[in-house]
Order: sequence, then structure tokens, then C-alpha cells
Amino acid sequence: LGATPTGRDFQLWKESAQSGGNQITTDQAARLIYEIYTQQAISPLASKKIAYLLTRNLNPEKWQNDELNSVEGFLSESLPTTVYFGSKIGYTSRSRQEVAFIKTGDGQTAYILTVFGVDPTYAENKQIFPQLSRYIFDQMSGATPISSPASSEIKTQ
Repeated sequence: LGATPTGRDFQLWKESAQSGGNQITTDQAARLIYEIYTQQAISPLASKKIAYLLTRNLNPEKWQNDELNSVEGFLSESLPTTVYFGSKIGYTSRSRQEVAFIKTGDGQTAYILTVFGVDPTYAENKQIFPQLSRYIFDQMSGATPISSPASSEIKTQ
């Protein structure tokens, strides 16, 4: 409590501070989400419970008034409310990360999207993740694009 770590703990702590805090790679995060949603994480029952905890309600009425919501500025914000979306986010003043399982309501399209942005620009800009996610969703699902990062400039705040 308040003490500086020593030994190997100090090495991990120091590396964590330099890397933005991640001790997991994007591949590892994607694999973990894959195992959760294919019910291979720990056990089928544990996987279902974890998936339930990761589920996000994309209806703006449910999240807009929550200051600490996990939708605004993240991958799910720009997606249709009919999409199933489960994710784990990370956010600091120097980074923004998210790993998500996304499935269309008809079940025809399902994919995992993992983005770790380690730079203050990602932390400060709430448009990058939603725009990137919507572009990928449109490509994966064959939906008519609303706009793409290539056709509309991503604004920095």
C-alpha cells in the first residue's frame, strides 16, 4: 500500500509504466475473447458467466447518462443497437484499448476486433475507435457504409 515494488515486481511495474500498462498482447486478448465465446475459458458455465459480464447494451438510453460507460468513445458506440457486443476496455491518459466480440443480430457475421492504441492521441480522441469499428463492421457485414476513415477525416480533439 503505497510502497514501491522490489525485485521482479519492480521490473514488471517499471515495464508496465513504460508500455502503457498492458501485460497482454492484442493476440492474447483476442484469443481469450475467442475462448470465452466458444465456451472454452475455464468451463462452459464460467465462459457463459464471463460473456454475460462483458455484454454491453448499445441502446444510448442505457449508457449516455453513465459517466463511466464503456460505450462512448469505444468500438461499440457507432454500431447498430441490434448487434451483440461483448468487450473489455482499458483506458488511461496515455492509451485506449479494447477487445470485442461482435455478432450481427441474424448471426451471419461474427468477429473479434482488438485495438490497443498506446499514445495520448488515442486517449484524447473519442472518435477514432468508433469510426474504425464502424468501417470494419460495414466491411465484415456487407452493410452500406455510413462513412469510412478514408472518406472522412478523423478529427483530433
